[in-house]
Amino acid sequence: FSNMSPSPEEQKAAVAVAVVGPVPTGPDGEPLSKNALKKLEKAKKTAAAKAEKDAARAAKAASQPQKNKKAVEPEEELDPTAYKANREAAIQQMQDAGEEPYPHKFHVDYRLPDYADEFMATTTDGERLEDKQVTVAGRIESVRGQGKLYFYDLRGDGTKV
Repeated sequence: FSNMSPSPEEQKAAVAVAVVGPVPTGPDGEPLSKNALKKLEKAKKTAAAKAEKDAARAAKAASQPQKNKKAVEPEEELDPTAYKANREAAIQQMQDAGEEPYPHKFHVDYRLPDYADEFMATTTDGERLEDKQVTVAGRIESVRGQGKLYFYDLRGDGTKV
């Protein structure tokens, strides 16, 4: 036992452990695969970058003066009986002002077939006649929204406008 130096196999094993280091293990105690290890390192790196970014954002917000934002009051919550009371009050205001909230009839200048005969032949689609104002009645069959524009299909007496 005068020679206490490790054998060549022991030296190789010690070098291998020193180079590789301890083998990382997962939550179940099993060693992690190479892909799992890469995924774990990437998640740690992403979390660190996010924490750094949040800290920078908080520091920037603290250094800048607060802007006066309009105070937005939360909508008060009403029970269903209050909704009904509000509708009844609005109808009563209209009646007190002399307006009829639910008109039984309204004046119509043209039936839809007559309107189509008179104006569809003389105008193109989308053209407006500024000097003429008419009222028609019918059932709205479809509504199509295109940005700020809305297109309505009005049907009545077998004619679509």
